[in-house]
Amino acid sequence: MTRPDELRLEAAQKRQELVETLDQLIARTDLRARAARAAHGERRPAFLAAAAAAGAVVVLAAVLAGRAALHGAGASAVRRGGPRARWGGWR
Repeated sequence: MTRPDELRLEAAQKRQELVETLDQLIARTDLRARAARAAHGERRPAFLAAAAAAGAVVVLAAVLAGRAALHGAGASAVRRGGPRARWGGWR
């Protein structure tokens, strides 16, 4: 290959790289397309992990509240007079 042909080939490759970069930038700034992708279920992994963690916290709180109600943890503290009974509070 001659030097001018090499330069033309290199210019064509750079032009293709620039087109791809420009397409990526346009996709990042196209809010309508991003909203449409989000509406159709395309989610970020970090968002899914945060949602799963929040769901786990809610389930854990419900289970612990149910166990406390089942075992009567609140009622025993009331029968004993609560934590301030020995200091004379609330009576």
